[in-house]
Amino acid sequence: MSGSGTTRCFPRSLICSADVPPAPLEPMRCPECGANLEAHAGARFVRCRYCGARFRLGPSPAPGAPRSLRRLTPIFILVVILIVAAPVVVVSLTIVLFVVVPQVRAPAVTYKSVVARPEQTPFGTALTVEIELETKTSMPHVPPHVDVSARCEGHSDSAQAFFMSLSNLGSGARVVDTAELFEMGELKVAPKSCEITLQLTGGGKPEKFCYRDDKTVPGGCP
Repeated sequence: MSGSGTTRCFPRSLICSADVPPAPLEPMRCPECGANLEAHAGARFVRCRYCGARFRLGPSPAPGAPRSLRRLTPIFILVVILIVAAPVVVVSLTIVLFVVVPQVRAPAVTYKSVVARPEQTPFGTALTVEIELETKTSMPHVPPHVDVSARCEGHSDSAQAFFMSLSNLGSGARVVDTAELFEMGELKVAPKSCEITLQLTGGGKPEKFCYRDDKTVPGGCP
């Protein structure tokens, strides 16, 4: 077959075709900016002329959540994680602030010498405890003091050695202070033995000393 115009015949074929105009455009919207898109039927890709986004064309996806909802999903997950993790974070911070940090920063000392001496007063016999300590850490502006308690032959009393000179001292400083016990005449005569306990305020570990035969040695009295 032959002819003029736009008809073409293919050899060895009984099929002849005429030039066909381009396929009609398929209207659609850009998923990113919402602008109108136009793509020829059968096209595999299309580009938005407004925002420049490029898309692969294919079968319509199955219906799903709206795009705005899909964008909110990561935020929702983050909020849930924060709600679940918040109590754990609060408990952890509480432990660090009120347990770990005070132990790290708590002042510490070593008792280099403890001497107990009975002394006569107008009311009876008092017990003077002289304490020499050495700082193991830097001391705060408001220094700790030492709680002193003594048990002497059935009588007990307590007092404090204030150690005001410890204020702002660094590690390795030595300071001496005293505490007076039984000042109200609880002891009528000088005791033969007394068990003395010293404890630094602020969580220090109590340490015991034994006064016997005019000597004061570390450890509790037997």
